[in-house]
Amino acid sequence: MKKSSLNRGHETLHGLVILDRIGDPVFGMNKSIILAEKYLQKHNIRLYYISSSSPHRLIISTIRMLLKSRKLNFDFVIFNSAASIYYVNVHGIYTSFALPLFYLFSKFKIPIYIYWHETEWAFKRLKEEKPLGFKLMNKIASRPEVTHLTASEVCNRYIKNCYPGTMSYVINECSIIPDDYNKIVVPSNPPKVINIASMQERKGTDLFVKTAIEVCKKHPSVEFVWIGDEKKFGTWKNDIQLAGLQDRIRFLGYMYIPFSELHTASLFFLASRDDPFPLSVLEAMCLGRNILTFNVGGAPEALGGHGILIEPFDTDAAANEILKLLGSPPEKLINKKLRERYYQLYTPEIFAVKLNDIVRNRLEKTK
Repeated sequence: MKKSSLNRGHETLHGLVILDRIGDPVFGMNKSIILAEKYLQKHNIRLYYISSSSPHRLIISTIRMLLKSRKLNFDFVIFNSAASIYYVNVHGIYTSFALPLFYLFSKFKIPIYIYWHETEWAFKRLKEEKPLGFKLMNKIASRPEVTHLTASEVCNRYIKNCYPGTMSYVINECSIIPDDYNKIVVPSNPPKVINIASMQERKGTDLFVKTAIEVCKKHPSVEFVWIGDEKKFGTWKNDIQLAGLQDRIRFLGYMYIPFSELHTASLFFLASRDDPFPLSVLEAMCLGRNILTFNVGGAPEALGGHGILIEPFDTDAAANEILKLLGSPPEKLINKKLRERYYQLYTPEIFAVKLNDIVRNRLEKTK
């Protein structure tokens, strides 16, 4: 493997992206860079993917990559998320190949990036639950040859604090709505409040339910809908049953295309305790939905003052704001400013422009 040459201008660049796993469906932390791939091609950047999380995945993904690309030389490498660097299986055995790959790329002086989708919450859990993975991640991430890409300003501040002396750039996330749903429609009547996330403490499933129960007590017809994989924790399911609201607080499970529900929502309610830059918020913005979130993580940054922010984690205040919003007629519950902001900042095309500029500027400086 050798470092490819680079001339000035827009010479075609070839980048290798390390993912935790490759497959369909494409989950949140891998979605942005994969969505941007075809737009990066317009900037003469070609991406190739391998998975480092197990011997089987590394071998199979590398063979597929080589058959597709016929390449062994790359102009840059991106480790996408913390999960691309560490992997601990159900038996507690560390199996990631990120460290030898990192040393290989460093030996050939190939620029290395880590694209972070994590903040303090994820780092603390990793340190507690997977200390070997955490130690190895820090070993790689603290190296001076690494450039950090981050999903939000909140994420960037945390990464700068963790790895002082290294370069970091905010690149945000991106998402896209299929053409069949990408249009402004009047919200449903009776009104519907949506969240899209896996069910877990970090995503605030219990906070969503607590808020929903309070709103349903005072509003005769509103429905709350959660779309996402189920993970058992807490008492929220029993709380719904005790309140007798099973028909109005519904959990639909994972949906590959959730936009049939989202594009008619009266409100998107992000109940997360931590979320560096949620794709579901970008998707709700694209559809012109009103958005309410606790004032944590990267969501407030994404909204840019056009959403409803609640003090963490005040479910009474959240319920009051939802009831106030639902007092408006459905045709008034369209937020065109958020749709405009999405198209100005968070499309795959704009993501591709940012990544292209960062990669080419670094290569120019290191020639």
